[in-house]
Amino acid sequence: MNTRYLWASLALIGCADPEIENPIETADTGMVEADAFENIPSGLYVLTFHEGDDGRYTPECQENFIDYKCVQNVSEPVESPWTYENTWDNNDEWFFVEIGTDGARPFLLMEDTIIFGEESEGGVTFELERFENSMDADRHEGGYVYELAQEWRETQTMTLTFDEFGFGMGEMVQSSMNFTTIRETDMWDTEVVDRYGSYINSWYLDYYLIDHDDYGYYPYNNYSAEECEGADCMLKFGGSGTYKMNVELTYYGPSNGNLESYDHYDNEGDL
Repeated sequence: MNTRYLWASLALIGCADPEIENPIETADTGMVEADAFENIPSGLYVLTFHEGDDGRYTPECQENFIDYKCVQNVSEPVESPWTYENTWDNNDEWFFVEIGTDGARPFLLMEDTIIFGEESEGGVTFELERFENSMDADRHEGGYVYELAQEWRETQTMTLTFDEFGFGMGEMVQSSMNFTTIRETDMWDTEVVDRYGSYINSWYLDYYLIDHDDYGYYPYNNYSAEECEGADCMLKFGGSGTYKMNVELTYYGPSNGNLESYDHYDNEGDL
């Protein structure tokens, strides 16, 4: 999993404005201590992502068709001359980030994204949640309905501990889910509703569904035949998973250590 998609693209934030008074620098290391957060030294850091585990992904599929099942839910294997294999590997990646405090909580500043955190035992935990939900619908006064809903959610949690020399270690866990749900009226009168073919993408039906008996019969929602249990045909597919990476932080230099000089960063998350 490419770390470029785990966090927003990171960039060097820049050095502190000399006219802004910085928090106290420690005598031994030059690190800037975030006021009121003794376990979280503020400053510029080099953040290193190390390759993590293989991750865990659980696919899911639901349907209400009478003569079809989700392929992954069929216990009897489907014979095919094809086999598929996918491998992936990547090198470690390095980025610059800034850690500081707004006076009440620590933050991690990455280009145009601010992620607030909370103190944990001996360190800090930063968490960022993103989501996208969409719905497209065609509705006819004659009773026909077609809906395509998509939902995506991703949570990235990075837990770090620091030593007295400005080195931080920990892990980042990414949890994500992505689902597509399709609904279409099972039967409709074409003399009332001027639609003669199903709007369900045939690729979805052919890829995710399989006939109970023939194992390969092409599925379809015909306006004049009852294919589903209930008034609507429904297909939902997607899945959820987690992925872990080891991370290291190396102290690079002092920074403002607060949000006062970043007036244009006034919201959490993407700005």
